[in-house]
Amino acid sequence: MQKRLLCLVLFGFSTTARTADLIAYAEESAPYHFTQNGQVVGIAADFLRAACNKAALSCELHILPWARAYALGTSTPDTIIYSTVRRPEREAQLLWLSPIMNESLWLYGGEAAPAVHDLRTLAGKHVGVINGSSSVARLTAAGLPEQSIELANSKESNFRKFAAGRIDYIVETEARFDYLQRQIALPFKPAKALRLGDATSYYAMNLRSDPAKVRALRSALDDLHADQTLARITQSYQVRP
Repeated sequence: MQKRLLCLVLFGFSTTARTADLIAYAEESAPYHFTQNGQVVGIAADFLRAACNKAALSCELHILPWARAYALGTSTPDTIIYSTVRRPEREAQLLWLSPIMNESLWLYGGEAAPAVHDLRTLAGKHVGVINGSSSVARLTAAGLPEQSIELANSKESNFRKFAAGRIDYIVETEARFDYLQRQIALPFKPAKALRLGDATSYYAMNLRSDPAKVRALRSALDDLHADQTLARITQSYQVRP
């Protein structure tokens, strides 16, 4: 029954959204893609919009919980999902167009949280991550016990749980953590407990997308990368490229 309801939700989104050449889905995640005055803005959103304009493709941008955005991107032709980390388990599920940003991924704890050297030692602790995100696979592969993983549907809800002390740690990049902290004040000083490595985010498209649209968008993204458009947009959001 739940699977049938999910299919109906996805079908409703895909059929009502066919007024544009391409539909793009992302989660609420400042500074890269977020809602402001009813519009989808942010570094990756603005850059994608510029690429669609250059490619002469109409493109609608939507914000959804990440698990639903990923489900739509992998099931509906002529859709884009971003920013998504390119990992081995996702490689064959999507067409990978262009990198967006390479960032360090951190495990944050409270001020008194000790440095963590082995995720297996966090048995009994709770680590907040986004449902369906690449961080889940990363943490599991590094040995974090499954019962320590606390799933959230959005970065905001994950951060609020961290602020309220309902979870012990949170997984986030520096830029996203900084933006979240500006919106939701923490009653304690956060500390970096462990660097989990680097994560490169991408624009990706559904495998059954129109090849001509894929070529046009990929070419436009490459051209805009070459003329430093992404760097200029990044600077406009006061984030170092």
